[in-house]
Amino acid sequence: MDLAPPARGGDSPIRIPRPNVKSPFFRILLAAAAGLGPWAHSIAAEGTHSLAAEEQPPRKLDFFVGAGALYDDNLFRQPSGADLSAVAANLHRDDLIERLTAGVDGTWTLARQTFELQAHGDGNRFEHNDQLNNVSGKAMGSWDWRLGSRLSGRLGADYARSLADFANNLVLVKDVLTQKSSFASGSYLLGNRWTLTADIRWASIDHGAEIRQVDDANIRTQKLGIAFRLLPSTSVGWNYRHANANFAGEQLAPVTGAFDRNYDESASVFWLNYALGSKTDFNLEGGYLRRNYPNAAIGNYSGGTGRATLTWRPGAKTQLVVTGWRDLTAYIDAESNYFVSTGARIAPTWTPTERISTSLAASWERQKYIGSELIDLGEPFRRDTVRSVQAGATYLPRDPLQLDLTLRHEQRGSNRSALTYKDNLAILGVRFTF
Repeated sequence: MDLAPPARGGDSPIRIPRPNVKSPFFRILLAAAAGLGPWAHSIAAEGTHSLAAEEQPPRKLDFFVGAGALYDDNLFRQPSGADLSAVAANLHRDDLIERLTAGVDGTWTLARQTFELQAHGDGNRFEHNDQLNNVSGKAMGSWDWRLGSRLSGRLGADYARSLADFANNLVLVKDVLTQKSSFASGSYLLGNRWTLTADIRWASIDHGAEIRQVDDANIRTQKLGIAFRLLPSTSVGWNYRHANANFAGEQLAPVTGAFDRNYDESASVFWLNYALGSKTDFNLEGGYLRRNYPNAAIGNYSGGTGRATLTWRPGAKTQLVVTGWRDLTAYIDAESNYFVSTGARIAPTWTPTERISTSLAASWERQKYIGSELIDLGEPFRRDTVRSVQAGATYLPRDPLQLDLTLRHEQRGSNRSALTYKDNLAILGVRFTF
């Protein structure tokens, strides 16, 4: 489980469950240290590298271990006043979650070919809801390849295992979510200004809980694009994306009967990257998306999408990122339940010294579900509003040691009272690299 909202699409934050930590030494360490450390370690997203990019970094191989704790005052994302004992006697609304982590981070360069490996495994233990104890982790391996002076790309695969979030699951049982994917991409330089790109990704999502296995899915996504460099700091381009999704089974609606959630989706997007001087960058994209359920009478969607991001660096130690968007998306643990997301996010960061960094993020999002879910005849489509505020700090007292603190508040309003909630998280942790 993760401190960010449940992961969507290709993103995959993991909510933070708790490891088996009985040693007094570790308990003292957790009480003194602050941080998110090991599980905030991100897996790099796939993409293509320009042939004009800087030289690859030198060879490295780092191992790390960590320990941490998370306090969640509304673990099951229930409305205020909800009685969990009516569901099961062993469910507790709040919980303290501990984690032990070990992992590796390596990069090797050989004759302009770069290989990367990132992996970590986590043992998670809950103080009250011990039926949720689990093992989670992430792994990613990739090969950034180059052929001649114009052709480059990336091949790789990634894996993630985590406890599914309860925000979108009214069935309050342990559901370990497994995500597997492989990807390939390539780019070709046409002269000094034009670039052709192609990407493909195969992904699968599997639920551990038997009652959720009807939501198991396989998704294939292909993307073609072309880019043109107007100036050294300005580029424009166009992408076309197509995706197919197949789910393990149909859902049965009370009135309309079986609903086949298999779909195909296509999107055409134009984009612009522009530097407004040395301190400000502006990224803009806009396009049109179509979603079609060939074997179902509901859920089809077509409409405009867009995203704008402004990055401002007023000084060497500060940065401000402002983002606004409109898109069709879904949470990764509820992949078949899509909604139109309209929102905004503001995220300042401040790094007062080389060893201290701080961050703040506030977001607002309106979610209009498109009807690709089970509803009774006459029931309105789901409408949610999600607001969140998050603050974090990282301290590096010595080069191998990292301490972090993260605090988060999130609340969701909905036209379905059972889906409203407020939640507060506090996370402490420590990570040692060797």
